[in-house]
Amino acid sequence: MRDTSHSISRPFDWLSYPLLVFAASRVLIFVFTASAPLFGGKLGTPAGLSQAFVARHPLWAGFGHGDLARYLGIASSGYKTVADASIFPVVPFLGKILAITRGSPEMGLILLSLVACAAGFVGIHRLFEHLHGREAGRWGVALLAAFPLAYHLSDGGSLAWVLAFSAWGVFMVVRGSNLAAGVLLSLAALSHPVGIFAAVAAGCLSVSGESSVRPFRKWCAVLSPAVVLAGWLGYLRVQLRADATVLWSALSVAGDDGGQAWAVLLAVLAGLAVVGLVLAARLPGRRALAVAGLVQLAFVLRSSSPAAAQGLMLCWPAWLGIAGLLGERPTLRAPLVAMLGAQQGLLLYGFSRFLRLT
Repeated sequence: MRDTSHSISRPFDWLSYPLLVFAASRVLIFVFTASAPLFGGKLGTPAGLSQAFVARHPLWAGFGHGDLARYLGIASSGYKTVADASIFPVVPFLGKILAITRGSPEMGLILLSLVACAAGFVGIHRLFEHLHGREAGRWGVALLAAFPLAYHLSDGGSLAWVLAFSAWGVFMVVRGSNLAAGVLLSLAALSHPVGIFAAVAAGCLSVSGESSVRPFRKWCAVLSPAVVLAGWLGYLRVQLRADATVLWSALSVAGDDGGQAWAVLLAVLAGLAVVGLVLAARLPGRRALAVAGLVQLAFVLRSSSPAAAQGLMLCWPAWLGIAGLLGERPTLRAPLVAMLGAQQGLLLYGFSRFLRLT
């Protein structure tokens, strides 16, 4: 049953707790980056970043763990090849605006991703709290912060944006705010290829009777991202002169194969996600939501790659199931979060070490 008594005694808990988790997790990543010389040499930075930015802000450049350089390249030159189709337009658009207003957009995109990450944490807390109670909201945020690749939520890329837009968009659906839901879900679909699954999840919640608004308005909010995404893909076909098959291959979030090591990590994380989806299916009225999560899981598991593992982080129906379990089983909380957080630290260390060696 949902715990609603906290909304009277602690009215701002839904805001203070996720922001505290956000601040603590980002400070730990920041301290690790600042302490890089303790591990030998400087912290590595991704190839493709502006050398002027790396020289001026070496500490912040260490946050650019993902495809920041690719986003900035599209922001400056536009979509030139089919490989660019996997980069959706929200972050490049922000990069273009920042380039006009600031001259160098790298720092701006990293700072904006931190803001989006904080908004995503708050959105996940509110959504999980609404769907399964206070403890599910709390432990859902803790799981998200501890996820082994959660440091990518601060890398200036699109993951933080799709998390924020999708979490708040689905929450607006269940609250009956149709216009806001349609806008947010559409932005999620334009942020990252897996963003469309937020609309699928919202539709599943609508099927289960979670939303109290009129069906026509509800489905307009849920279906609007598909219309927006279809328009975007049509633009890409014309701009890149690519047929639908080639374009679909480019839209895969899997990326290049990461080898056996990534296959093992991905198998463990995917197994955890499957357990979460099974647990979510056992929650009252959440079976359709678990099915939506399973479809998303199948989409991201296209190969054993870092990008596929990052896509697992956005499969929030699975984390709802696990958060619900942790809310009921206190003895499992610390071990699971600690193991995931330790793996995140090891991956971040391995990332910085790899960049230095290469």
